[in-house]
Amino acid sequence: MLSGCPTASAQTWHSLGKLSPDLGPATLRGISTRFAPDRDRVGEFARRISAAKKLALIYGQEIDRSGGWNAGVAFAEKLNAPVFHAPNTERPSFPETHRLFQGMLPIAIGPLSERLKGFELAVVIGAQARSP
Repeated sequence: MLSGCPTASAQTWHSLGKLSPDLGPATLRGISTRFAPDRDRVGEFARRISAAKKLALIYGQEIDRSGGWNAGVAFAEKLNAPVFHAPNTERPSFPETHRLFQGMLPIAIGPLSERLKGFELAVVIGAQARSP
């Protein structure tokens, strides 16, 4: 039985031209579908977030799309940090009636910079962050 194809046999694959008698039997490899964040980077993020005296959270649509709505709300509440929707967010990822919600950020760099003036650290989650 071939990995990933429970009903396929080596003979079936050979007859489909996937194996060559000249090369011998196929080498079957597994692929891990498990992944995890880098512990060192997560630790550095946690240190910077904890040390920030004035923090802004910028949430994008991928939070809601991935089922992270409740985790996003809990994170903001734990930090007591204001939450902005990323520019051009097509779907909300934070309740717009929540006391920490600050609205959607403008797309233009000047107004966006003005809106975030005074924040020591902006953490972007679930949205693309681009540098000019």
